[in-house]
Amino acid sequence: MTKVQNPIIGRSKGSAGGMTFSKSLGKNIMRAKAFEVNNPKTAAQTTQRNFFIQVSDLVANFSPAQLRTLFPALPKGITRRNALFKQIAAENQTVDNVKIVKLADILTLGNAPTMDFGTTTCTNNAGTIAVGLDAAVKANVSVKDYYFVVVVVNETKSGMIMPAVTAKVETGELSITAPDSWETSDTIHAIPLILDDKEGKIALVGYGTLSVANRPERI
Repeated sequence: MTKVQNPIIGRSKGSAGGMTFSKSLGKNIMRAKAFEVNNPKTAAQTTQRNFFIQVSDLVANFSPAQLRTLFPALPKGITRRNALFKQIAAENQTVDNVKIVKLADILTLGNAPTMDFGTTTCTNNAGTIAVGLDAAVKANVSVKDYYFVVVVVNETKSGMIMPAVTAKVETGELSITAPDSWETSDTIHAIPLILDDKEGKIALVGYGTLSVANRPERI
């Protein structure tokens, strides 16, 4: 609570009781003092703090260049990194009173136009991640000549990778080297992203100069 003092009080400064006094723009200002929190580490606060750490760790996997590719249009009022944070944080669940990211529900990222990608397969075989696009996507004449990349989500390890590995949509298959810490028993899935690229330039220019043209719908 803030009040402007009556001039008759004079130029008060400091604290008295539950109030503090100061001067701003030629006026005496009186504010209620903030009360100290007796227990700043309640179970709810700790759960929320740990949840934010998990989301932050996931977002940290993406470089500024990758974020420019994921978000071809600059989000309104926030940074691309904060926009990604909001997208990931929106998919959450509470298990045994602990709030966590529901990684299985992260099926799209960024703000490019969406389309139906059908079923994308993703398996880890002896350290090589094999991704396959749906047959209907490979045959789609409007996108078959473009190249695609993927974000691979490790639901078990709470991890994400966006390798600079690409293939033509009509080919529809990618092979990616899995991170050393990922195991074949981990549950993983891939988010396919079609680029505005018909030449397979990712190896030459990297992320940042290319943009996602189509991403999966949010189910």
